[in-house]
Amino acid sequence: MLANFTEDKDLGQIRVIASDMDCTLLADDGSMPPHMDALIRKLDAAGITFCAASGRPNYTLAEMFPEIQNQMALMSDNGAAIYCRGKLIYESLIPVEQYQDMIRYTLADGRGCPTVCGIEACYIRSCDERYDNYFRTFYKKNRLHGRPHRT
Repeated sequence: MLANFTEDKDLGQIRVIASDMDCTLLADDGSMPPHMDALIRKLDAAGITFCAASGRPNYTLAEMFPEIQNQMALMSDNGAAIYCRGKLIYESLIPVEQYQDMIRYTLADGRGCPTVCGIEACYIRSCDERYDNYFRTFYKKNRLHGRPHRT
């Protein structure tokens, strides 16, 4: 049985601390805890990497830590991309056939707007542009039918 952190006196073995963002690290209003940058810098100085984990794409997650990305890790897209100190160290992409099947399913179901979240941008049908404000909560770089992304 693994000891929990209150019983484990050898915390010097910790090398990574990961936290989900929404409703975990972030408050209900989406705000970051006070002095988070300073805390991440202290962890980094102690040899511990802080990893922000989220379903958000990396470009959106990175905007939340503009000053300290080179002192932490970002696990984005529900684990499909991991950046450590500003460098991509892992990515897992969905095959084209699979995401096309998911788009067809969503359209046939009729209760959603299909989006395809890529490493560089989120692709949204131009007919769903009316939901742009909501999409931008999570996807800061959106492309509509091949148009350049708007930031």
